Amino acid sequence: MVFHVTLPATAVAPLRQTLVRACGNLPWTIRQTAIRGSDRIRLTLQLPKSTVHTTLQAIARLAPGADISGLLEMPDAPSSGWLELTQAEPSARPAEPEHAEEALEEARIGDLLPPDHILLGLVAETPLALFEQIGQFFAERHGLDATEIRNDLAAREASGSTGIGQGFAVPHGHLKGLSHALAVYVRLPVPIPFDAPDGRPVGDAVVLLVPDWADALHLRLLAAVAERLSDRAFREQLMLCTTSDTVSAHFKQFVASGARPLEPACPQQ
Repeated sequence: MVFHVTLPATAVAPLRQTLVRACGNLPWTIRQTAIRGSDRIRLTLQLPKSTVHTTLQAIARLAPGADISGLLEMPDAPSSGWLELTQAEPSARPAEPEHAEEALEEARIGDLLPPDHILLGLVAETPLALFEQIGQFFAERHGLDATEIRNDLAAREASGSTGIGQGFAVPHGHLKGLSHALAVYVRLPVPIPFDAPDGRPVGDAVVLLVPDWADALHLRLLAAVAERLSDRAFREQLMLCTTSDTVSAHFKQFVASGARPLEPACPQQ
């Protein structure tokens, strides 16, 4: 996995120590670039996929306001399609309510995607049209402001595509006033252009919304989604899932180590 992180210079040394312990004898690289006029450092990390969760947990602990961009799988034979994903520097976040982040610690992506949050066959011709329908879904199910959700997802998309390649995207945003994380999985019958790094149109998306103060949770959920969607076996099995129940079960049954569940959630062909 390759990704970028921008964080305070004081967090670089302890993060490097964490990587030494986490990666052991596995190959990994770290490159750092000073940001002129700032006390922040931009790191480019290439890590074994099995260490991504540990790394992001360390980043969330050492630098809760860190900016993460990329989070994509580096193929064995990289192609020109795997270009750098960009992300605008984050705006200042409001302080989190006391103990709020700890209260959200148990949120898991598998639990956030029950069958009624799996939308198969949703029709949208553009990313903005998709965001409008996502906003309407959350408005009807959770009483949220559909326009605010659409605008938040669109603003994040304008700062850099959330398409991660292989026909998948992970639109995400921080929502003011939200008290807990929300997610929805969407499958489009006709893929749409998404400016993804490999140039492929997007037919499947996992959309994440978190409270505007929940940076650590945001990073953890993004890592969980990226780990699944960068796993070829997971993607192939996911494409065999044709019902909301099986898609939901597939996300929940994924084992972080990469092991497949004994009983596949989706039928084999």
